[in-house]
Amino acid sequence: MAAVSEHDKVRGGEYTPDRVSGKSVWRLTFKSIGDERCATELAPLLVEQTCAVLDLSCNAIGSAGAGIICDALASHPTIEQVDISANQIGNDGAAHFATLVSRNERIVDLDLHACGIGDAGVAALAQRLQHNATLRALDLSANYITDAAVEDLTQIIHSNKGLSSLALRSNDMTPAGLERLKVALEQNERITTLDGTDRMKALESVCVIS
Repeated sequence: MAAVSEHDKVRGGEYTPDRVSGKSVWRLTFKSIGDERCATELAPLLVEQTCAVLDLSCNAIGSAGAGIICDALASHPTIEQVDISANQIGNDGAAHFATLVSRNERIVDLDLHACGIGDAGVAALAQRLQHNATLRALDLSANYITDAAVEDLTQIIHSNKGLSSLALRSNDMTPAGLERLKVALEQNERITTLDGTDRMKALESVCVIS
């Protein structure tokens, strides 16, 4: 029996229905996909996909690979949710995804947790998201976001008309920065809970869900 090549692993991936939504998922986790393979293998295959959810978590994708993926998804007709968590796309990668959500209004759920994103990445997202009304969920947990990004985060909270879920757990904000976020949240009628509980509690673990 012939060995399965890494290319075939990317081509096949794993197709499963999402347990909650029932949407089709192309799952490519732990495939050791790096920037080069994003260009040579993944991007051409994305054109063929009819799934609703793309899961690329836990690979070796950097900012260049993020750009390649975003270019491939710019006009994709079916993908609505993208999970690229646990890849080191950094601030430049976050900027690529900020551009993507402004170009493809089908994207409603974007998971960027544990992606090495700092304050500059948040600034890029804020610039694009203030004019976006279609993204519903954004996960920025477990990154390197500090108080310097609070102004950009409050801009997203105040200006964005579509976002209803914003996860910020396990970042580097101080209690003072989290307090400023709490004030912004209290002025946003769309957001009713904080980390699944009363939004006045558990500020050390900020996850906003409506």
